Amino acid sequence: MPDEPAIEYLWSVCGQDSYEVLKYIRANPELFIPKLVEFKKYVHKRLDDAHVPADPDPEHTKTHGCRIEGRLNWVLIRMHT
Repeated sequence: MPDEPAIEYLWSVCGQDSYEVLKYIRANPELFIPKLVEFKKYVHKRLDDAHVPADPDPEHTKTHGCRIEGRLNWVLIRMHT
């Protein structure tokens, strides 16, 4: 059983197959990080093109370290009002 709590949780919810996938990703980050960075740039570009404010919730960004969630929340609030 893995030592880290997050991996233990994943193991308990998803089973060993998912753990093996996560283990592979963690052992080979160079295969995945460039794609994640590309995806992040793509999402921000789409939000920029849709005129979503760059940082609509600065306090959330400070706490969580990611603007994408705040930007998506901004969109969702406007969709449902």
